[in-house]
Amino acid sequence: MPRLPAGKYKALLTMPLDNIIYEPPQVVMIYGTPGQMVKLVTAYVYISGEKVTLSASGKAGSDTAVVETLLTGKPRLALPGYGDRIVGHVEDYEMLFVTPAGMLGDIINALKEQSRTNFIVYPPMPSIFYRVDFGSIPVIGHLYDRFLKEIDEKMKRERGGGTNGE
Repeated sequence: MPRLPAGKYKALLTMPLDNIIYEPPQVVMIYGTPGQMVKLVTAYVYISGEKVTLSASGKAGSDTAVVETLLTGKPRLALPGYGDRIVGHVEDYEMLFVTPAGMLGDIINALKEQSRTNFIVYPPMPSIFYRVDFGSIPVIGHLYDRFLKEIDEKMKRERGGGTNGE
């Protein structure tokens, strides 16, 4: 388990961002659904080119992610622990994103850019009556389209080239 250096910190204080009464925060904790976490992760990847690590130990959730973020200066994803759920009333479907406070502005700007370009749309469109348009997926979508066409042509050839649903 990661540990803060002995004697470097006297205590950890948590409070809502809109009610900061002590000093500017070093880290920011954001709880949300896995879909919302995808947006935060892709925002960080957009500004840094680096992946985000997921921490899970079964008991320690936010405390481990906060310590790792303080030690590395990089965001972390975490599965909430018992304290998050008992004290913070975190729900079963929520995850945690912890980021250095100094990165928050850049992450917010990257989120705005994602929204402007429709790179990651949240919530995603349900697929019950929706045919996926792979061509609309940035960067690699055209490869999916080409692959599906090749598979379709191969299946037609193997069936004898029937064109009327044969």
